[in-house]
This record gives sequence, C-alpha cells and structure tokens, in this order.
Amino acid sequence: MRKMFATLFVAISIFFGSLNGVFGDNNYQKGLDAYEIGHFHTAISYFRPLAEQGNVNAQVYLGIMYEKGQGVPQDMKLAFEWFAAAALKGHPVAQTELGAFYGQGKVVPGVPKDFKLAYKWYAKAAEQGFAKAQFLLGNLYLTGQGVPKDFKLAFEWFAKSAEQGFGTAQTFLGLMYGRGKGIPQDYIKGYMWINLSITQFKNTIYKTKIKNVANRAINNFEKKMTPEQIAKAQELATQCYAKKFKGC
Repeated sequence: MRKMFATLFVAISIFFGSLNGVFGDNNYQKGLDAYEIGHFHTAISYFRPLAEQGNVNAQVYLGIMYEKGQGVPQDMKLAFEWFAAAALKGHPVAQTELGAFYGQGKVVPGVPKDFKLAYKWYAKAAEQGFAKAQFLLGNLYLTGQGVPKDFKLAFEWFAKSAEQGFGTAQTFLGLMYGRGKGIPQDYIKGYMWINLSITQFKNTIYKTKIKNVANRAINNFEKKMTPEQIAKAQELATQCYAKKFKGC
C-alpha cells in the first residue's frame, strides 16, 4: 500500500513536469526509496533538507508525512505549511491537499473551514489535469459549496476525472446520468460508469463508503433496466475499459 501511494505521487510529478531535476538529486531518490519501504525516519532525514532548500516534491512529501504521522509526530499545522509552500509553486498534489484543509475542515489552529478557498486551490490543480482535484471541484459545484450550485459544471468536472480512471468520479458520473442531473437521464451510461468504478474499487484502496454507494447504485439501476439494457451497458463498460476510459 505504501509503495502504491509513493509511486502515485512520483507519477504525478513526472506527468506535470514538476520534478525540476530531482531525479538527478541522489538524496531525493534515497528519500523516495526509504519512503517506499516504510523507513519513514530515514525518508524524513533526506526530504527535510531538500524541502528547506525549496525542493517542491520534498515539500509535498513532508506535508504528507506530517499529516499522517509517518516518521514524525502527526502535526497538521506543519502539514498545512508544507503543502502551502508547494502549492504556491504550482504543485497540483499540494494544491489539492491544501484545498482539502479548507474544504474538509481539518483541524489546524487559525485555518477555518472556507469553501471559497477550497474552490480556489481545487480549481488550480484541476486546471492542470489532476484527477482528484477535478472530482473535488465537481463536488463543490454539485453541492453549491463555495460556488453557485451548477449540475452541468459538476458533470463536466466529474467526466474529466472519470476519464482519467478516478473511481469515485466514475461513481458520481454514473449517478448523475441515472438522476438526469446536468445531463439527460441515461440508465445505460449511468450503469456503465458505475460498473467501471466497481472494477476500479476491486483493484485499488478506495474507502468502503464509496464502494457501498457504487454497489447500491448498481442494484437500483438493475431494478429499472431491462436485461437487454443491462447487457448493453456491460458491453459499453468493456469497450470503455479497453479504451482506458477515453471517449466513452
């Protein structure tokens, strides 16, 4: 699980071109290697000097480790500060995590819950193409938190995230098709996306709550669909998966 988590952030950094030569920095790689095998104290010893020198990826890792209490006592204030430092440099993971501090009300002295600031940071990361931020931005539009409620924009951001394989966004996209929110009602498309999300949940470390939402949704769809419609939706899901969720 730790290795999957670490690899995700490395992949994100490569994709967005934000490594700034860190793979040429032997100490960063040593810190990354230590993190991947759970040697958090060693990882911190490499990441901290780099972060203090302004290395944006090391700053993100310090934020993660302080938030989770990995190799250091959990300290949400320091986590917030390191995410903020990296977010100001444009790192999409840091921008998303900073937005979550404002949008999810994580306990940090002097940092009140503020959906408008959550929107600001989610939007910056979403515009860079970061799937988690796109989902969270869509959720703000869905609920009308920090922005006027707008089902069409919620649908559009969920779709962008879903096409990158973000399972939770695929579930929400399917639900919007099923309810006709932001898009004409379409049970076949709704079933397709939720079926895809369940496949994602089987292979990854998603929380039980969203897995249950997806499973209940599939059951509800099946009550409203004919066997032929279900078969069609399953066929479309297979085709969509083969296309890596693009153009579905």
